[in-house]
Amino acid sequence: MKRNTFRIGWVVALLSIATLACTCGLISGLTQAGEGLQTVQAAATELATSGALETVQALATEAENGGFQKTAEALSTQASGGGAPDDIPVLENTQGFFGSADVVSYLTSDEYNSVLEFYKTEMAANGWAEDGTQTSVETTDAAVLYYTKDDRKTIVTISAAAGQTSVQVLIQK
Repeated sequence: MKRNTFRIGWVVALLSIATLACTCGLISGLTQAGEGLQTVQAAATELATSGALETVQALATEAENGGFQKTAEALSTQASGGGAPDDIPVLENTQGFFGSADVVSYLTSDEYNSVLEFYKTEMAANGWAEDGTQTSVETTDAAVLYYTKDDRKTIVTISAAAGQTSVQVLIQK
């Protein structure tokens, strides 16, 4: 009788452990871990045969050699459109500069009045004359100035807002 009680005790203990394991998710956790391991192994096999590893190594080499920086600099130059025409003055302190043969545009932290005086002085110094057919307008925080030179005309727009001064120069032929 003792032997049957001993066996029944073991059966009850094993059933209790199995019930507890199912309740706690131990078995499903182990099953998921096994499935996860298979997924990792499949991904590693795929990576080894797809050439992706070589691509990553090539990208790392390119980054070490500065190729990305050169590409970014080239894109930046292309996006900025180049420089201003030689006879269009541009302040030293600029942000967001865009320049082309037809447009110059940028922001500066220089004060509005100093930017206005800069353009009045430097446009004349570069051979531009006030356009007598247009009326320039100046207010306390904005100005539109008209100039001519040879067969070209410019409209210089200067405005102040939020601690910045915006400059746009449109060049017409």
